[in-house]
Amino acid sequence: MRRMLVWIAVLMASSSLAFAVEKASDGLPIWSADNIKIVYLQDSTQFVCDPDGILNVQYRDSANYYLNKLKQEFDIQSVFIVVNHVKNADAFRMAQDVGNKYGVGYKDTRTGLVVVIAVADRQFFIAPGKGLEAYLPDIICNRIANNFLKPNMRDGNTDLVVAQTCKAIHHQVAKGELPPATSTSSGNSDEGLTIGDIIYLIIILCIIIYFWRHRNDPPSRSSGGGFTGGYIGGSIGGYHGGGFSSGGGFGGGSFGGGSFGGGGAGGSW
Repeated sequence: MRRMLVWIAVLMASSSLAFAVEKASDGLPIWSADNIKIVYLQDSTQFVCDPDGILNVQYRDSANYYLNKLKQEFDIQSVFIVVNHVKNADAFRMAQDVGNKYGVGYKDTRTGLVVVIAVADRQFFIAPGKGLEAYLPDIICNRIANNFLKPNMRDGNTDLVVAQTCKAIHHQVAKGELPPATSTSSGNSDEGLTIGDIIYLIIILCIIIYFWRHRNDPPSRSSGGGFTGGYIGGSIGGYHGGGFSSGGGFGGGSFGGGSFGGGGAGGSW
């Protein structure tokens, strides 16, 4: 009986060790595709995984805003991982493993995106899915890293790295060019207007002009409320649908079976 209890204790200890997160020499967790929590699966408005609590909320929200725009406007599913350590200090392997394990992206288009920044390891990788490599080829990923990621990481400003990298990726996909490089501006300031923002403002302006010009017209039974309700509602639903949030309250997302073939850019800073 005593021997059986000893074996049970050994098995329980082995099980707890098997599920424990490995620690680096500085005592911080070492993350891999097998133990990191992908927050998008619990909340479809959250694309940034920050298990070590490195980022300030406002910058994480800024990153989620642009990653959500990628999803809503271009059907690009993203995972952005910010940690201190990854397994074997290999950000490339981490990005590939997460992308392929979870199938980030859609199976038919394979437009997934995984970005990994390992702060304490001083390593990063930007990994577009196979279908996204035409829009984010290696040379563009390397330019994003040189213009936005490396300078801010050398300054120790991980917040700006994440916010500006997400903005730059969206700008590149939407307009075919990168925004001006900067290492000093806030992640939430000077974000500029996208084409969608300009179209939305024009629509609102046209509606205001329309009602101003017809403000003295007699009410018509056939025109009651249909124009504004349908048009503004359709614009918000089509363009701003999904939104972003730093908290819960939204259903979990799911990935569509994307795949990754090793494209992108990475290294140290």
